[in-house]
Amino acid sequence: MKYGFLAAIVLILGNFGISGCTPEAVSSSNNGKSLSEPVVIDESNAGKVVIAHAGQIVEIRLKGNATTGYEWVETSMDTFSESPRVLERVASTYQPDKAGKNVVGSGGTSIKQFKAVGKGRARVTMQYLRSWEGQASAAKTLSFDITVE
Repeated sequence: MKYGFLAAIVLILGNFGISGCTPEAVSSSNNGKSLSEPVVIDESNAGKVVIAHAGQIVEIRLKGNATTGYEWVETSMDTFSESPRVLERVASTYQPDKAGKNVVGSGGTSIKQFKAVGKGRARVTMQYLRSWEGQASAAKTLSFDITVE
């Protein structure tokens, strides 16, 4: 009787823990596109596992407004695998929105590109902050889990 009650408690708690902690996987297929095309992720992918293949480009696209002084900055890239390098930084650009010619104060998209270089898992953490004020000024923090197969 004591063991049956304990087993029921473990089962109930285990279900809450598993369902609350397992991230949703997002495929790298990009709706049937070729593996030579980048895996494009955005804010909606934060907290989900994104799958890429070795050699593929992973592109993180985040909306922002550089005219406010805020920018998306990669604050950490942690690797959780035997391979010391899973992702390699390739490029960082800012693309203003097409809001008309020379519209002051308009927003845009920060584009960070990484190349999947080794099998494993990496977590890229991005913060929307004013670089001269440091991490204390972060208005938003997002983490992306990327698994390279």
